[in-house]
Amino acid sequence: MPASRSNTTRDLLQALLDHFWQARRERVAREPKLYPAGYLISYSSLIQRAAVMVEARRLGGPLAEISALCDLRGWPPLAALVVRQDCGQPGVGYFRRPGSPKVDLVTAEHLHGWEADARACIAFDKLPRRAPAIVKRLPKA
Repeated sequence: MPASRSNTTRDLLQALLDHFWQARRERVAREPKLYPAGYLISYSSLIQRAAVMVEARRLGGPLAEISALCDLRGWPPLAALVVRQDCGQPGVGYFRRPGSPKVDLVTAEHLHGWEADARACIAFDKLPRRAPAIVKRLPKA
């Protein structure tokens, strides 16, 4: 992964962690339906907070990398906290995970799964305050 992509991903992760811990400090109710005043953050607000040069529609790759890191570390998928500003739910890209069937239309079942992921993130108490390094895994020889 190019260094600039890695830096963008790390900056986005740090902004997401900062947002999470700010909500904790402010004792925000642990409820995913409180967007925009709660733990959820819009794609554009995350970009602004991270001060990165990327279009919101191009966040799929970095958010997938963040989700992979979360999985490796035993954390819930923090990308669940990033939502569309117009509806307070993730974009269709959130549901396009490796190994999953292609998703073009988000269903109620998808949204129930996302809400469970968001609740798991909000309830998780072991997140770091500083983002770890994002390291590309080398292919196995």
